[in-house]
Amino acid sequence: MASSFRGLLLATALSTLALPVLAQSTTTLNGTTFTNQGLQGVGRMAANLKDKFGETFGSISGMQIDLRTWTRRADGSYAATLYTLPDRGYNVNATTNYIPRYNVVDLTFAPFTGASATAQNQIGLTLRDTILFTDNTGTPFTGFDPGTNGTALTYRPAANGLPNLPKAGNGRLALDPEAIVRTRDGSLWVSDEYGAYIYRFSASGQLLSAIRPPEALIPKRAGVDNFAAAEGTPANPTTGRQNNQGFEGLSLSADGKTLFVALQSAAFQDLNGSSVNTSRRNTRLLSYDVSNPSSPVLKGEWVIQLPQYNNNGNPAGPLNRVAAQSELLALNNSQFLLLSRDGNGYGSGATPNSSPTSFYRRIDLIDISGATNIAGTAYDTPGTPIAPNGVLAASITPVQFASFVDMNDAAQLAKFGLVNGAANNPNCRTQCLSEKWEALTLAPALDAARPDDFFLFVGNDNDFVTQDGFQAGAAYRDASGVENDTMLLAYRLTLPTYVDPLASESQQLTGGLLGQALMETGLSSQRAAAADQTGRTQAIRGGFAGNRKQGSFDLAAGGDWASADRSDSASRLSKPEGWSLGAGADYAVTDTLRVGVGFGYADMDGDFGDLGEARGKSWGVGPYATLALPGGFYADVSYRYVDVKLDGIRRNSFAYGLTATGETEGTGHSVAVELGSVLESGGWRFGPVLGVKYDRLKLDAWNEGSAIHLNLDHPGQTVKQTTLNLGGHLSTSVDLGGGMALVPELRAGYQADVSKDDTRSYTTVLSTRRTSPLGSQTALLAAPDDSGWRVGAGLGLAVSQGVTLLVNGETLFARGDDPDLAVGAALRVGF
Repeated sequence: MASSFRGLLLATALSTLALPVLAQSTTTLNGTTFTNQGLQGVGRMAANLKDKFGETFGSISGMQIDLRTWTRRADGSYAATLYTLPDRGYNVNATTNYIPRYNVVDLTFAPFTGASATAQNQIGLTLRDTILFTDNTGTPFTGFDPGTNGTALTYRPAANGLPNLPKAGNGRLALDPEAIVRTRDGSLWVSDEYGAYIYRFSASGQLLSAIRPPEALIPKRAGVDNFAAAEGTPANPTTGRQNNQGFEGLSLSADGKTLFVALQSAAFQDLNGSSVNTSRRNTRLLSYDVSNPSSPVLKGEWVIQLPQYNNNGNPAGPLNRVAAQSELLALNNSQFLLLSRDGNGYGSGATPNSSPTSFYRRIDLIDISGATNIAGTAYDTPGTPIAPNGVLAASITPVQFASFVDMNDAAQLAKFGLVNGAANNPNCRTQCLSEKWEALTLAPALDAARPDDFFLFVGNDNDFVTQDGFQAGAAYRDASGVENDTMLLAYRLTLPTYVDPLASESQQLTGGLLGQALMETGLSSQRAAAADQTGRTQAIRGGFAGNRKQGSFDLAAGGDWASADRSDSASRLSKPEGWSLGAGADYAVTDTLRVGVGFGYADMDGDFGDLGEARGKSWGVGPYATLALPGGFYADVSYRYVDVKLDGIRRNSFAYGLTATGETEGTGHSVAVELGSVLESGGWRFGPVLGVKYDRLKLDAWNEGSAIHLNLDHPGQTVKQTTLNLGGHLSTSVDLGGGMALVPELRAGYQADVSKDDTRSYTTVLSTRRTSPLGSQTALLAAPDDSGWRVGAGLGLAVSQGVTLLVNGETLFARGDDPDLAVGAALRVGF
């Protein structure tokens, strides 16, 4: 043990020494320090890249790494599948009949921690597939503005469980997708600027449902829904989301139950229409309970005051502009990353060699703790603004805000040959940071020394700008002369409050199952250690103990091998197999009463299938008594105190290839009573048998190791089980001569589990997120059902006066499971 501990210390020390020295900046929010360890990678996809339909790829308005595919390779690099979302298509002159879609991209990442990289190839990106979005009838969506072709009605009227949906002049539903969330079942949530709506699609891209937000956010002209974004009259709605300022930010909680969505900037009634850019600060963050995704329920709504900046780049100047937000990412159910920016950068300049300097491009932290929840209030109606003329109502407390990652940090950009702004740079395409950054996704560093470290990938929207484009059946060439590549940046961050969705999913799927399996293994181990391995009751039924007189003394020893090779069913998750040893000594107090003490030891291997395994080691000790009654009746009672240890516990997390390990121990009490009758007729011995067993096991709380940020704290648990056995026995005696006799025996009966301990709560906690509500998951554990028919056979051999050898086998045909098997032998010597 000591050498193992020294080895662990040495390994930890070496790992720490090997860690790179990183430039860091810290931010504190609500008492927690968050650390930005800097930019560690850049990757590109060519601006003229075509998808599988031969159309321009279109870059990234939203994205999400499939964490199930995220792996850390032997060389320290990473690989995953990335889902990306372009918006409504190339629309420099006007919107087009581009079909909205999402893409599947293969991603690789080799972090760079040096001073200066020679290339922007740390992030590898390869397009694999493209899936088109269709409505509930299978008709493709369109990128056309809902006001295109001067249609009087900009929506398809509500029907079939769907609300009024933005519709273009060609009759198709109009969609300007801006953010994407992929759920555990493969379905997608996609936020939209036209609505502003949230759509739910199947993995194949077909519309399943839509969330219509409060009326305060629905664009209205003349008091009715009007989803036009560029062709309406008046130009902007009188209330509701501004043109092209819909739901830009979308994120799902780690447990998959809460959907968060944020408006890009203030609704029109919440700003000053004569000075939009300076007064659009008070926007809204909404949360929906999507436990039942077919019936989302609005449960929260808060005000975000967007960051302000000076549009001349003067740090001391007045804050005269608002940076609209472009993406939201939930760290937990109260804290978020928020990407906000101005409109400057490569692609917004007059020439391919120019890039206006960005004055605000940051990923900040917000916290809704303490903010006013306005969901369901008058503020959800168009007539009650939260910020008349852009001034927030005094009764509303906005979310907390803290600046975090500055994407314009010159030193970080310089490591990869990037700059923020350039007046005349012939290499601007590869050196100038592009204008629109709109996508965020996180993945764990899987660093045991830094379990709170994650990589934040940031993606840009290139507006389909290229000199070699093709869309909606026609080639195009952007007049700017710009080739605006798709780009990804990767930052390494320390996020002490972020709950990894895959860690939460793993906990939800495996934490309770492991508790169930450990309970079953521990109970099996306890029962094996407490069982009568000395064949005492078999000897009573066979008549071997019938001639023991007052003052006589018996010693006995034996062992069993048992296997509960059950199928993975609701009644038993573990498959314990192992051996047990026992010894006992008893004394005849009278001719009818014998008392003694027994000892047992069991070593059981618990196989949990794909879930993992554990080993149970138990020893038990306690008294017993046997009472012989007139007419062949007998009563046998025993008690065991049992000490149980479960070690070698392994839980397959089914995430990132990590396996959690640990051990626990506990104590138990076992009581067994057998009542029977031994009747004789024609050389046969037979009679009824009634048995009752009660077990109570208490396992201690314990903590996992080895699985980095997926380790769980497991609670203590107590399980009680009572089984009732009713059956009969049949035996005979064969005289072998020389004082030897052979006694074969058959037993059969039904065992009923009469436990009242049907379900128990079992709450695990993510070890690195003990204080987070999302770090806790509760499962209900069912007591193992050990009901079924029990059949056994035994063979006793009286070797000489007082010396008996006993062997037996038994099978329990448990309901819904494969049979339990047990075989054993015992030697009894009388004095």
